[in-house]
Amino acid sequence: MITNSEFLIFHYNRAKQAFQKCILDEENAFLQDEIEIGLDEIILVEEFLRIQFNKNQLEKFTVEVKFQLTSSSQVSIGEYYYCLNEDDIEEDRLIFI
Repeated sequence: MITNSEFLIFHYNRAKQAFQKCILDEENAFLQDEIEIGLDEIILVEEFLRIQFNKNQLEKFTVEVKFQLTSSSQVSIGEYYYCLNEDDIEEDRLIFI
């Protein structure tokens, strides 16, 4: 049986991997032009992990993770939002400010 901590860590790690995949994807090379630091220098700051269950069907759920994106000098440069449902359908958004 998986513990609550293991569940949370698993989903935080999954969201971090999705972020890495997003910024390393060759089709997203244009992202480097959007910020003044290297994409590999972005620091993820965990903002929240939210689990939402369907009140009528507890096996149906959504996991949402949001990270603030900062530079090494702790200046906010954007946010990354990752969402996953029970069918493993992912959605993500990367926003630079």
